[in-house]
Amino acid sequence: MNMASIPLMLVGGPVGYAAYEGLTIATPLTFFKFSRKFETEADFLGVQYMYKAGYDPQALTSFFERVRAMEKRHESPVAKAFRSHPQTPDRILRTQHEIATLLPAEAEYKLDSSEFVEVKERLNKMEGGLQIRNANRPTLKRRPSLDSRRPE
Repeated sequence: MNMASIPLMLVGGPVGYAAYEGLTIATPLTFFKFSRKFETEADFLGVQYMYKAGYDPQALTSFFERVRAMEKRHESPVAKAFRSHPQTPDRILRTQHEIATLLPAEAEYKLDSSEFVEVKERLNKMEGGLQIRNANRPTLKRRPSLDSRRPE
């Protein structure tokens, strides 16, 4: 789009240059539409995969609610326009609607699986057995420095 608008800038003078600058801003916004569309589709498929695997699809809604709690409360309209993901409150409402209308409730759901427990244990061993201090806040895990790993 930028290459196609260069003749407009050269022939159109100041008006053409303003149109060129407008297209420069509008081009990324059109591509964000595709990214948001793909994220919405991924949410939809994620709910279906969770359900078909036997897990409670409401867990995705709970995840989005945690994300919303960590997000900034007041985001400018400009920042909202340039987001690559749909608004979190919209994702929550859409996910709840899909669960309510498309998926019949199950009597019980899986809470864990032996494979998942094994993977968590292997990852914990790979990370040196470091524990998360506060599960509600993200933490930076650090490996012990080379100086602290001296052989005895």
